Order: sequence, then C-alpha cells, then structure tokens
Amino acid sequence: MEQEMKQENFPEQAPKQQQGISTAAGILILALIAAAIGVGIWYFYIYQPNQESATTPTPTQTPTATTDETADWKTLTLEFSKGTLKYPPTSWTIEKDTNSATSDSTTYPIGYLINQDKETKESAGSIGEYDLTSWLTGPKEEGYTLPNTDRQKSVELLKKIYNDQEIIPENQTELTKYSLEFFPYNAKTAVNWKYLESKDKESRGFSCLNITGQDINIFPIYYATLYNPDKKVVVSITYTVPQTSKEVKDTNDKITESNFLQLQNEFRDLIESSKRSNLSFGSLLDTVDQAIKTLSFSKI
Repeated sequence: MEQEMKQENFPEQAPKQQQGISTAAGILILALIAAAIGVGIWYFYIYQPNQESATTPTPTQTPTATTDETADWKTLTLEFSKGTLKYPPTSWTIEKDTNSATSDSTTYPIGYLINQDKETKESAGSIGEYDLTSWLTGPKEEGYTLPNTDRQKSVELLKKIYNDQEIIPENQTELTKYSLEFFPYNAKTAVNWKYLESKDKESRGFSCLNITGQDINIFPIYYATLYNPDKKVVVSITYTVPQTSKEVKDTNDKITESNFLQLQNEFRDLIESSKRSNLSFGSLLDTVDQAIKTLSFSKI
C-alpha cells in the first residue's frame, strides 16, 4: 500500500519539448508577418514611385517667340549717312526741319521734327544726325551750340562709352560739362543716365532725362543718343515730356521761387526711385528707346 501511495504523489508530466516547439513556431510566424509588411511598405512607398518617375518623360519647354514691336513701324532714311531709323506711325509724324543743316553743310545737325504743330510750329521732339567730321570744325561760339574747342572732348566721351559698353560715374560727371548739342542743355539736372545700344550693337551711347530748363519749373526732356564709329556719325532723339503728365503737373502746381530747388530735388528722387512702368510718361520714354535702337547702317 505504501508503494501505491508513492505512485499517486508523482503523476505523469507532459514532455517539456512540445511546449518549446510551439513558442519557436510563433516567433517564426510573427517574423514572416513583419517581413511581409516591410516588403509591402518598400514596394508601395519606395519602389513603385521610383519606377513611375523613371518612366515619366520630362516635358520639353518650347522657347517663347519674341515679338518685334517695331515690325510694322515706318522707316526714316537719314539724309547724310543713309542710315535708317524706325518710328511708330500711329503716334509720330516725321518731317524735315527746314532750319537745320543739309548734307552739304553739316557743322550743325541735320534735323527732323516729331509731331510738329502746324500753327504754333512747336514740335514734341526731334531727331538729329551729326556728321562728326564736319561737326568737329563747327563754330567757335554761337549761341546754343557747343564751341569747337569742346567738341572733340564730347566725341572722346562717346568713344569711351562705346568701348566700355557702360556709363560709369566719371562719365556722368564729364557729360554734364558738355551740355549742348546731343548732350542735354543744362545737363547738371539730368537724371536716369543709362547705357544704350542699337539692336545690331553697332551703335552705342546713352539716354537721360533732363528735368529742368531755363525757367523755374519742371520741364523734362528725354535724350537718347547713339554713336557709330564706322560711319563717324551721331544720331540723337530728343522728346519733351508733356506738361500735363501727372508727376510734372503735380510738382509744377506747387512750385514757387522759394521752394523750387526743394521740389526739383524731390522730383529727381521720384524719377530715380521709380520703375519706368510706374511713371505716367514711362511708355513715351520706352517708345523713344525702341526707335533709337532700330538705328542701322548698310554694310555696302
């Protein structure tokens, strides 16, 4: 009996090896599930987008065609050099200035008038052609013309601008000293000096806006001048900004003899700091630039 009781105290136990096998299988299953998830993430978020970007062709950009705004403009043939210049037929009328020089006498410019009033004989602007060979021998002193002692210096300045293809501050200082002919009268009040060149790059020069004349008021005149060394000629367009332009009228309405210099400086600052497109007369200046840039000379 004692033997039987001992047997009851020690019941049969299941082998431990079977429990260990089940745990290993569970870990393996979890590992397989994690691997499958990882492969899915890799495929959908990394492999597939890369394949799409590799097969998607990059769109080619078509160059934007530039429009020549002067294509339908009229052409003026200059009398002396036979160069050509285009001008807008809808806003400009051009006629020879009968008081200017002729191709036989070119110590003065050969001139053309822009939009001359038939009754008052006043014009909105002018085009001047200077034969430098004759012009340099011009009069020693005669009213509003540059004395021949200073003419050589002015041509040297144009040559420097032509070769440098820019206007440096020293150029501006020198330009103000030679303030007649194709330089603005009273050039000390000129602003917005800019380098200009023709479309064919054969003629180069400058533009500026002279803001006052002889009277106590704002009287802006725009100058665009190009020099061609091969033809030894200078072509210049001057155009008067209308007194009815907003900025000009607003300033002149406030001008008195006592505040003139102050308002002149304020007007100068306004022009220097403003984009041309924001000025009421900006498009007028753009038209002059477009016209002077069409200057061309035959290679024959």
